[in-house]
Amino acid sequence: MNVDLSTLWPSKTGILRIGLALALCFSSGQSAQSDTIYDTFGPAPYVPNIYTYGFNWTSPGSGVSIATRFVVGGQDYLLGSVTLDIGRYEENSPNLGIAILADNDGVPGETVLDWIVPNPTGILTSGRQPHTYSSSLNPVLLANMPYWLSVQPAILNQLDAADNFYYGISTPWVTGLNAVRIFDRASGDWAAWQLYPDTLPPVYRLEGTVVPEPSVLALAGLGLALFALAKRRPRPRQP
Repeated sequence: MNVDLSTLWPSKTGILRIGLALALCFSSGQSAQSDTIYDTFGPAPYVPNIYTYGFNWTSPGSGVSIATRFVVGGQDYLLGSVTLDIGRYEENSPNLGIAILADNDGVPGETVLDWIVPNPTGILTSGRQPHTYSSSLNPVLLANMPYWLSVQPAILNQLDAADNFYYGISTPWVTGLNAVRIFDRASGDWAAWQLYPDTLPPVYRLEGTVVPEPSVLALAGLGLALFALAKRRPRPRQP
């Protein structure tokens, strides 16, 4: 007597559902929706502070770069976006770069984890407004580790004033650790960072998704393995 073994084996769809169900059951606290990683906007409704940060090529080849330090909370995150409360006060080139830098012994490091956006468009000249920019590389920001959000000119034009610009960024009512460096026209490079503790940082928000725990990833892998095994299940013999 021939036995149809396919009747004893779950379908591919059923096995995949089992694997996904297992992953979901053991992924308590994990969410695919966007979470706040770090936020200086303060409680709603947020009212922008009167102070601003300026980025101005006052003459060809001069400029300033700022960075503000933040520490990730108790979970690893995939960076999704950065929001700044920012305004533009010149009609020239939108010469602005937003980046996430690694920490180098308490100062901004040279390692760029993500160049969020070069030369963003759509920033109005009528006042500061929140603007959100998606992460380009979605780097992993490790729990309890310090990083730096950097804002500086994206184009270092030393020939003429075509890329001169001026931006204003709102600041919160709380202070933090910030750093500033000036572009050295003589060397054609940035000078060393200077730290300014207990000063007003830019208003910004980092959002992303929690990195799944290894156990969750293992269960997801189990589901995929079961799915692959289902593709190789024995076929019934023909009578």
